[in-house]
Amino acid sequence: MGLDAARNLAQVSETKDSQLVESNLIKRTLLAIAAVLGLAMATPAQAQFYVSGSTGTSFVQGQPNAIPLSAGLGMEFNRYLRGELDLDVYLGGTNGNSQGHVTTIGVVPKLFVQYPISVRSQAFIPYLSGGFGLASITGPGSITGQVSGLWTVGAGVMVPVNKSFQLGVGFEYAESTSPVVQQYYYTGQFQSSTIKLTGRYNF
Repeated sequence: MGLDAARNLAQVSETKDSQLVESNLIKRTLLAIAAVLGLAMATPAQAQFYVSGSTGTSFVQGQPNAIPLSAGLGMEFNRYLRGELDLDVYLGGTNGNSQGHVTTIGVVPKLFVQYPISVRSQAFIPYLSGGFGLASITGPGSITGQVSGLWTVGAGVMVPVNKSFQLGVGFEYAESTSPVVQQYYYTGQFQSSTIKLTGRYNF
């Protein structure tokens, strides 16, 4: 009975620790969203809303084995700063093991610092980005919708096609804040290096 009681206490403690970690991650994500919304509320009337979408190829755990899809709602606060709330999806991705695939879905508020330039009358908008949010990682075996924090950093360039539409190319690195608990697949944090093509439509 003593051994069973000790095991039960250990399980209860582990569950509480997991719930506390998830609660802290949710709080941090909400703070990030609040920061972006705060900037939006303090922005002059000339701020511009837009939607964006991107795809490309992702090197998960160093291997080109995932398809990235992203959709975002954003606001350009001024010429040099914009913010987005992105839904990032990584379809597939294994640790060199063909027995199964892992799908990662992240909701990530991001900030972009940009600097418009003109070369021979053609506008270019280089940018740097960073974000922090939540991700759900689901796959075979014991990977069943594990929740983790997800941070991203990126760089790229957007090219205005006309007043309403822009096209761009960029690189983005994403990593989970906690290891993925599993049996056969990832051995540590989810890590993805993505080369992506982006389209943006201004309202």
